[in-house]
Amino acid sequence: MKSVVIFGTSEYARMMREYLLSDDLEVVAFCVDRQYLDQPSIDSLPVVAWDETPTLYPPESHSLFIALGYTNMNGLREQKINEAIEQGYNLQSYIHPSVIHTNLTIGDGCVCLEGVVFGNHCQIGKGNVFQVGVCVAHNAFIGDYNFFAPACAIAGDVTIENNCFLGTNCTVRNGITIQNKTLIGAGCYVDKSTDPESVWVPQRSTTLQTNSSDLII
Repeated sequence: MKSVVIFGTSEYARMMREYLLSDDLEVVAFCVDRQYLDQPSIDSLPVVAWDETPTLYPPESHSLFIALGYTNMNGLREQKINEAIEQGYNLQSYIHPSVIHTNLTIGDGCVCLEGVVFGNHCQIGKGNVFQVGVCVAHNAFIGDYNFFAPACAIAGDVTIENNCFLGTNCTVRNGITIQNKTLIGAGCYVDKSTDPESVWVPQRSTTLQTNSSDLII
């Protein structure tokens, strides 16, 4: 059984420990930057300072799983992945057994949760997170450090560069490029290539001035 250290102590980190255990991996500790070290253990596992981790859990015998979300347009996750690589760690990925893919190329340190679908000949970089039900069609090229919220739909021949955030139930049409640090809001339809660091939001729902019990359905 391979030994893994998880970077992070959030609910997401604890959830990912359960996923890793189900994949026959042994999680032996959590770690965080020293200034955030405020508890000695989580779920009976030690929590240690990141600067001590290579000594306590050497990269020769442990991999590192980066359990961080999309803070700073995924910049924090990018930073810690690069620090882990500099320390000599292999980045642990997690791909749920329900994920469907054909001729997929995927980098280290990625997360693919339940029901993710990749079409034929997709190329995925490192440090990407695909939440439940994301669909990426054929011949997509996805760079590094992107975050895909649940049920994103990415059409074929799309390029998504680096450090992008795609919100729940958004849709990206075929053949376009989502440039670096684009933020796409939940429920948005993107029909043309984006500019770097652009923000896309959809029309929002409104509230009727009535009570649901007054409606006849």
